[in-house]
Amino acid sequence: MSESQNTEYRESWDDACLRWLCGFANARGGVMYIGLDDSHGVTGVNRAQNLAEEIAATILNELGIAADVKVRTREGLEYIEIRVNPSSNPISCQGEYYFRSGRANILLSGIALSEFIMRKT
Repeated sequence: MSESQNTEYRESWDDACLRWLCGFANARGGVMYIGLDDSHGVTGVNRAQNLAEEIAATILNELGIAADVKVRTREGLEYIEIRVNPSSNPISCQGEYYFRSGRANILLSGIALSEFIMRKT
């Protein structure tokens, strides 16, 4: 399965991942895989269980949502699966609102942001 409206592959976790998860929550929800490349190859992550726990706490603290974070194994390497449900409320990431559209993560502003917040509230 390639990247799509509801799927994102990342080789490693960084703060930018929060923006993508925010976009999923504001759209239809989605799944992010940490430790898989764009061609679905397993690159793996170090200390997977610890990282998964840190990611779950960061998502809750930064976005205010609970995500389903699991460690998976393939080809002898561990990677992380993060599932985010669509939110009925607008979700922001450091004061900015993102929306997943196709394979793009869009920063909402202006009229688009106003309309989005009105729809969600």
